[in-house]
Amino acid sequence: MTSDNTGCKDFFIKMLSFSLWLLVIVLALMGFGINTWVGCVFICILILTHVIVAIYAKNKASQSVNASSPATDPHEITEEYYNQVTKAAEDLYADYERVVRLHDIDTLVSSMGVQFVMNGAPMTDVKDKVRLLFWIDVTRCYTGLGHLIDLSSKEGLGLFYFIALTKGCAPKKPFANLAIVKAVYQADAESILKGIKAYIDTAPALSEVFLMSRLLSSNDTTLHRKFLVDIYRFASITAKADNTVTSEEAEWLSNILKLQGGGNQEFVPEEDEEEQELTPISAPHIPRLDPIFADVARWIVANQDGSTSKIQRQFEIGYNRAGKLSDQLEAAGIVGPNKGTEGREVLIKDKVYLERLLMGIMGEDYTKAEGDTMPKDTIKPASKPKTQNPAKMLDELIGLDSVKKEVETLSNFIKIQQTRAAKGLKTSAVSYHCVFTGNPGTGKTTVARILAKIYKNLGVVSKGHLVETDRAGLVAEYVGQTAVKTNKIIDSALDGVLFIDEAYSLIGGGESDYGKEAIATLLKRMEDNRDRLIVILAGYTKNMKDFIDSNPGLQSRFNRYIEFPDYSADELLQIFEANMKKYEYHFGEGTKEALKQYFENEVANKDANFGNGRLVRNVFEKTLERQANRLAHEVNLTTDRLSQIEIEDLPLS
Repeated sequence: MTSDNTGCKDFFIKMLSFSLWLLVIVLALMGFGINTWVGCVFICILILTHVIVAIYAKNKASQSVNASSPATDPHEITEEYYNQVTKAAEDLYADYERVVRLHDIDTLVSSMGVQFVMNGAPMTDVKDKVRLLFWIDVTRCYTGLGHLIDLSSKEGLGLFYFIALTKGCAPKKPFANLAIVKAVYQADAESILKGIKAYIDTAPALSEVFLMSRLLSSNDTTLHRKFLVDIYRFASITAKADNTVTSEEAEWLSNILKLQGGGNQEFVPEEDEEEQELTPISAPHIPRLDPIFADVARWIVANQDGSTSKIQRQFEIGYNRAGKLSDQLEAAGIVGPNKGTEGREVLIKDKVYLERLLMGIMGEDYTKAEGDTMPKDTIKPASKPKTQNPAKMLDELIGLDSVKKEVETLSNFIKIQQTRAAKGLKTSAVSYHCVFTGNPGTGKTTVARILAKIYKNLGVVSKGHLVETDRAGLVAEYVGQTAVKTNKIIDSALDGVLFIDEAYSLIGGGESDYGKEAIATLLKRMEDNRDRLIVILAGYTKNMKDFIDSNPGLQSRFNRYIEFPDYSADELLQIFEANMKKYEYHFGEGTKEALKQYFENEVANKDANFGNGRLVRNVFEKTLERQANRLAHEVNLTTDRLSQIEIEDLPLS
């Protein structure tokens, strides 16, 4: 009210001053005796000029006032905020889709120790259970920020949109259709939110910050990292919705960062994370993969279009072939099931995730996309090692003559059986599983790696990689987790070789030890995946024999033993010299002879702790350290001085 009175007063004063000013002008003109018509025209021009100047001044004042006040209401949902928060919700939804596709997701969810009952009705479908876990975690973003959840508010838009996505809302609607989306999903979302709140209030087992963090932390570290990044971004956008961040909100965001070890800084954007060397992820085996599978997958994801007819036209292939490609894409988890005339739903949006999936599916046949298929500067290609003949690699190993003969015999047997099968003759069953026995440092892991490549060359496995593990990699600390942990390791070894070192330690913990659960899981998977999994067990000779004899299932599957003998003094010296050559060192006068004498003494007096190749490695490392100490105070060092090993450098005492 005061503002209006002030405006009226200003207007009255301006009109009075203008009238007085106009009167002065008229009297002046009359005093000069100017023609009446000319005077009227002159006065009209003055009046018009005054009006124009007044309007211009008013507009400038209005603009000045607007510039000093906020452009928009901080609680208004702008298009910019809408795009930010819906993108964050979609990223979390993509995480949800990846989680439900994890191997043994039923086991993972069951191991959570959570009762899945919503509004009095028990949940049976694993997707519904995972969805509930995500709903709870996203809801926790709000409670942690100290927000009262109102799905109709600006802050509540992200939660509303995430719930809508998980209930079947199509990919992101334009900002102009926000009212339509809300009209369709608001009531359903409110009902779901009510159930979530009630569930959290009555579930004491849900005490940790994020349930998905617990589920993923020991099962898929890559997806765990991405989930924490996405949940942080979602919470951060929500906290900044009103253009301010309170101390309570800042503390909550900091707590999320600490889950990932992020300190007090924001996560590095995902695009920066992807500038790392590409690593494969566990992927399904797809028989008779189409040669253009990778190119089609990249086109599908880049265009977000799963139409079989478009695949046919784009790649100029027959419809039947395009249909088989679509089925392979579905088996890989890239597109959804056939919807008839509608195009299949594209399940992957992240191009880098697709490349990692392709690496897992294709193994050594994988090649990075060319041209513009992949985003530029996104991936730094890993340097691919030069391919070597595994038989030659085995032959070049120092010593191990008996081992080489065993592996050669196994290879020849496999080749002949394959040839007999090709000619229609009966074949003997071939056991590819092995038990490597012997002392530590005798090359068991190295030979296992080479044997995996031999198996690949013979067509026994499709990838030929070696996954190394031991008791710690298979056995968990809590009930129900060992099977999950063991299955995860086995999944990573499919189409290759699983190497378990000191396998006998799986039965060393008594009746209540979880190692027996790991053995049972391993034996089951060896049967279920007998065409895709080869296992090599390794350890001390006597311990391994006792271990195999302890379980009939192990006895029936492991009947090929390869003994790794200890190295002789000459072989230990050869291994040392191979290291010298690799790092460009040479012996000084009398040094080689002294070292040989040392190894002869070690072999002659060896005990159960004799290290074989590990002994050589330790001696070599200490030798380089002693040489460095000897040369540290010298000046003008020559190449020869830097490369020569003297007797005093050897740790002989």
